[in-house]
Amino acid sequence: MQIQIIPANIFFHKTWSGGTSTELFIYPPTADYTKKDFQFRLSTATVEVETSEFTELPGIFRKIMILEGETELIHENQYSKLLRKFDTDNFKGDWKTKSIGSCVDFNLMIKSDFTGDLKSLTLEVEQTLHYPLKNKCRFFFFYIYTGKIEIKINDLCQTLEKGDLLVFTDPGFAHFSILGLDDAEIVMVKIE
Repeated sequence: MQIQIIPANIFFHKTWSGGTSTELFIYPPTADYTKKDFQFRLSTATVEVETSEFTELPGIFRKIMILEGETELIHENQYSKLLRKFDTDNFKGDWKTKSIGSCVDFNLMIKSDFTGDLKSLTLEVEQTLHYPLKNKCRFFFFYIYTGKIEIKINDLCQTLEKGDLLVFTDPGFAHFSILGLDDAEIVMVKIE
């Protein structure tokens, strides 16, 4: 198992036509989003315009979770779905998709060599949760959207704050203990 903490202050924020985007993690590390040569990518986006068009990404499967605000995703000739805080939607990157409404979202883009899952976790201050990884996975991520937590695994104890990303590579069958140092909202991502 390898563990990496990526602090919030090193992420690069990029402006796009509807707001800002922040790349949190890309795999392999040498990949470049503009070349679409990644296997998977984690990012957040702030959508500041009322209506925006999604970039078409053939061969990429997308999973989106709303972190703040709400938006309606309209997948042309497929379906529409209203998303509020912590709601998710999964769709193909080559679909013509637009969103209506401003929000902050969390994005997982993934190619067919991998599968991935997004879950939200809310902790109150002083609340402790135990989270076992029952199925072996290749990567497991904790993204701290708000608040501050302490996470323990084996002999490791780490404090994570708003915007930090904790990356576990090949965690095996692990067990995490998570303590809310403040009220916290967390996105957990599992990649197999």
